[in-house]
Amino acid sequence: MEGGIILFCLWHMGAVAMTLLPEGTGLYSRIALRGQAITAPYILSLSQWQRWSIFAPDPLLRDSFFRIDLQRGENWEPLVSLDYDHLPWTEREKELKILSNLESTWYGVVPYYLRGYCETLHLESGSVLRLVSRYHILPGELSHLSHMALLQLPTEEMVIGYNTCIPK
Repeated sequence: MEGGIILFCLWHMGAVAMTLLPEGTGLYSRIALRGQAITAPYILSLSQWQRWSIFAPDPLLRDSFFRIDLQRGENWEPLVSLDYDHLPWTEREKELKILSNLESTWYGVVPYYLRGYCETLHLESGSVLRLVSRYHILPGELSHLSHMALLQLPTEEMVIGYNTCIPK
């Protein structure tokens, strides 16, 4: 029985290691591809497919905060702050990931996203909302990151999209 547990643990660790191996060239690449082909069905069946490239070599380059504004005449009034401090802890990860995708590639979905706020905030038909990203570019030098709290980084704003509320 103990031998079976040990073999299973070794199989599992090997499968995870095969999945996380970086892409290479030459003989190493052929061995890695063969190992990945063998272990992929097992890894995928356990939903253990996520790669952790968030750490490196693809670090975050900017820090974003999101806001929904309501148009009042010629002015825009902040309506909802969507950032780490204002989102419930149970929703942060999901909501910030959605907002990040809206900011980077999902532009066409922004009106549908904002439409949900028309309904949940019970806004009048014809109310205009916009999604705004406030961000600052993170310094590329590691030495600057250790003093991040002391840095006064310039903040920029970008309007991601608009939506006009319609009757249900």
